Amino acid sequence: MIFLKEQSIENGVSSIVSANGKIFKSTEESRGANSKLWITSAYDPNYTFETHNSYLFKTSFRRNISKDVNARNFGEVFAYKIEKALNLPHVPYFFCCFENINNQKYYGTLCPTFKSSILDVEITGLDLHNQYRKKTQDESVEINCVYTYVKQLQAVYGGRITSEQIEDIKQAMLKIALFDYVTCQTDRHWKNMGFLIPNGTDLSKFATIPLYDNEKCFIFNKSLSWIEKFAADLQKSNKNLEKKIVPLIDQLDRVPRLGIRTSTTIVSDYDNLLPKRANEGEDSCTIVFTRELAQEIHDNERLRSFYLDIKKLDIKETLKDEDAPEFLQTFACAIWDLRIAQLDKTYIQMFGENQEDNMEAQVNEQ
Repeated sequence: MIFLKEQSIENGVSSIVSANGKIFKSTEESRGANSKLWITSAYDPNYTFETHNSYLFKTSFRRNISKDVNARNFGEVFAYKIEKALNLPHVPYFFCCFENINNQKYYGTLCPTFKSSILDVEITGLDLHNQYRKKTQDESVEINCVYTYVKQLQAVYGGRITSEQIEDIKQAMLKIALFDYVTCQTDRHWKNMGFLIPNGTDLSKFATIPLYDNEKCFIFNKSLSWIEKFAADLQKSNKNLEKKIVPLIDQLDRVPRLGIRTSTTIVSDYDNLLPKRANEGEDSCTIVFTRELAQEIHDNERLRSFYLDIKKLDIKETLKDEDAPEFLQTFACAIWDLRIAQLDKTYIQMFGENQEDNMEAQVNEQ
């Protein structure tokens, strides 16, 4: 865990010292539901911590960790551990204790900015959508889903970035959608994903931004006390695991999520997304999304190979952390295993009993 101590405040800017004596300055950020501080090197412009010049401290609770608060801070670190193990582009997250000038302790996470230069330009999914609408006047496309973003990239940046780049970006987005599925990520709206242009002009390196803001994975919007009780029940018997967790996962129909071909969300205005509900007699958005993901895994050898990497990952070992309660790790592992089982079940239903075994054989042949 990283420890930071606030020494003084002047004109809204804090002076902060780290455990190793480095001095930083910080300013508050008002966006989002959590308390946030941007922390930068204060007196040495050449000093970097892990080669980055600015960090975001984010917390959803203060003082001692209370079991009545949610587990979101742990979600950030758990997601980072999995992303790193799977070689996904990611932002590193670390547990952090921040003590303010009044000696109040805030426990949260610390992460570096994913931008390596102040000239780097981030284009969110919403930004791309607005660029596309301005250029084409097309209001009919699905929103916040992989194949829509591909269409919009071709329309807005076609001729300036190559077809190979667009294909790589598509594959990266499909991996994000699959990662979000197995981790139960419930906050991948069109401002929490997007694209990066290094130095603002280098389109040869145009790519998706690293994964960040994963605090709502593994249903960690629940309180620590609720999760601890659930994890204790799991250790006694996991026979009713699916019966208990599936209703929670079904709530994913009511949250923003990166879709494949069909959007799971609708626009309330062009700054916000609302959940798209199935009409009476229609399949739920979760069922549609799972089927589209299974179809993509079947048809797409690159995604199929990535899914096999997911299935081979030792999730229990990956999530080990001395700063995280063991019951959170137990709960997250149960969610992970269940999501994979659900996707495998859908895959087999769509393509036959033998297709799951053939999946690895197809990848090995290729």
